[in-house]
Amino acid sequence: PGYLMDSILRIRGKKPMFTKIYGKLNTALNHLHFFTMRIWNLSHGNYDKLLSILSEEDRRTFPFDIASIGWEKYIEIFCMGTKKYLMKDNMSNLDRARQHIKRRRR
Repeated sequence: PGYLMDSILRIRGKKPMFTKIYGKLNTALNHLHFFTMRIWNLSHGNYDKLLSILSEEDRRTFPFDIASIGWEKYIEIFCMGTKKYLMKDNMSNLDRARQHIKRRRR
């Protein structure tokens, strides 16, 4: 489908882009396949036990309570890392992409 859409864009005198988009999408899906197609059974018993026995001083020294994570900032950093290291995207157009997202949300 990407080649067909790029052909139409070329005929119209525009820059082809869909093959590149499909390539990035395919790369992302290949990376995610391992994690999304398996059943993961995670337990947090040891975490709960350790958290319950820590003193207040230890909690300040070793802050690992997930309730204190700033999830919005965490997701932003996670997405930037995914974009840069997993997708190997160019980070120089980040401001333009953010502006595009803001316009789309209105």
